[in-house]
This record gives sequence, structure tokens and C-alpha cells, in this order.
Amino acid sequence: MRFVYRRSTAWMAINLAGMAAFLRLALLLVVQDRQSSPENNYSQSASPHRHANL
Repeated sequence: MRFVYRRSTAWMAINLAGMAAFLRLALLLVVQDRQSSPENNYSQSASPHRHANL
């Protein structure tokens, strides 16, 4: 039982580490995308015509 328990905890730790690395990578890509193209974000966020049509 102990061996299986240790294996499962190690597998969970590896999964958590992988998820953390993936989230960090995604966050980094989002931040880089925002920094590289601020005009696109501003034009998308500040669009009164879209809200007026609704």
C-alpha cells in the first residue's frame, strides 16, 4: 500500500508541476501578445458602435 501511495502522490506532484508550467506559459504568451499589440486591444475594448447596435 505504501508503495502505491507514494507512486500516486509523485504522479500527482508531476501533474501539478506540469499544470503550473502550462499556466505560466499561457500567461506569458498572453502578456507578450498584449504588449506586442496594444492597439488591437484598445480598438476592441473601446468600440461604442458595437454596444449601440445591441
